[in-house]
Amino acid sequence: MSDHPAGSTQVPRPSMSPEEARYAAVLRWGVRGAMVLLVAVGSVYGLGVLRPGVSPDELPAYWGLGAAEYVERTGAPVGWQWLGRLGEGDVLTVLPAILLASLTATSLAAVLPQFVRRREYVHAIVIVLHVVLIVAAAAAL
Repeated sequence: MSDHPAGSTQVPRPSMSPEEARYAAVLRWGVRGAMVLLVAVGSVYGLGVLRPGVSPDELPAYWGLGAAEYVERTGAPVGWQWLGRLGEGDVLTVLPAILLASLTATSLAAVLPQFVRRREYVHAIVIVLHVVLIVAAAAAL
C-alpha cells in the first residue's frame, strides 16, 4: 500500500539520518546561495559596474594562450592574489566558484557536532581530517 493518494506523482523520499538531513540542507542552501551570487556578480561584470582586470573586448586575443602565458600577458592574479583584486569585475566572478568549492567542507563541519554529541569519535575524526585536507589543498599546502 502506498501512503500517497491514487494518481499522485509524488515520489516517496527515503528516510534520512539527522546527519544526512543536515548535510543536505547545508549543501542545498549553499548551492542556492552560490547561484544567486553567480547571477549577481555575473551581472556586475556583464554590465561593467566594476572595471575588469582584463576587458571583455581583449579576451579573444588571449583565448589560445596557455595559463602561464595568459597570466604573464594580462597580470591576472595567481594564488591568493585575487583577494586583493576583488574590486575588479572579472576577479569578483571567482566568488561563486569558491563558495561552491567550499560546500563539501562546510557541510561536513555542520554535521561534526552531531557525531561529537553522540560520542562517535571515529566519525568525528574522519570529518576533521577530511576538512583539514580540503582546507590544506585549497591553501596550496
